[in-house]
Amino acid sequence: MKSFLVFTAALLLAVSAGRVGAQTLNWGSAAFSDLYDSEGNELDSSFVFELGTFDMGFTPTTENTDDWLVNWRVFDTASYNAGNGIFTGTEQVSEVSNYESMFEGLDAYIWVRNSGTPSPNTEWFLARKSTGPDAWVFPNLDPGCCPNGEVTQWSITQLGTEDPIWGNQGGNLGGGEFSVTGNFDLQTHVVPEPSSSIMVLVAGVVAVLRRRRTRVSIA
Repeated sequence: MKSFLVFTAALLLAVSAGRVGAQTLNWGSAAFSDLYDSEGNELDSSFVFELGTFDMGFTPTTENTDDWLVNWRVFDTASYNAGNGIFTGTEQVSEVSNYESMFEGLDAYIWVRNSGTPSPNTEWFLARKSTGPDAWVFPNLDPGCCPNGEVTQWSITQLGTEDPIWGNQGGNLGGGEFSVTGNFDLQTHVVPEPSSSIMVLVAGVVAVLRRRRTRVSIA
């Protein structure tokens, strides 16, 4: 079993390094997590791990993947240690530019990817904790708070049985394609190219038209 305490200890160490007395958001994974791609390979340095949100009014779904990147706002980028199977990020809320207008009160997501746009070999994982008192929502900025520091901690271990929007978490499957699956802590899935989606749609339309012509000729 992966130790959330290891994750917590690593992040609290970062907090102690000059971030006491402020609102701090720590996020990532436990050490020695199973972080894999769609073929069952460990994630490498080509992947980025970001915490952020989407423009107000935009909800990411499996139907609008082409628009994810242009609506994405990055709050923080995590460091990744493939050998220890861990990614961690820590950021002081008040240090983020335009935090109140860009992030405050909005849903927070972890987006792992090796490319921002659908193309050959693009793989994504996108998820957020959306229910319960620990749902991932960017906290309100309060400059007068926290004389001893206030730390919010988000980890992929908190997702539980919740399905990711894209990818695989603990055997809970979201969108995307894969050739290997399992009870991984995090697994990216392939993102089909837009042209592939269009071809599928065209093929469907052609099939419908053929059926209609067949019915007419029989009549």
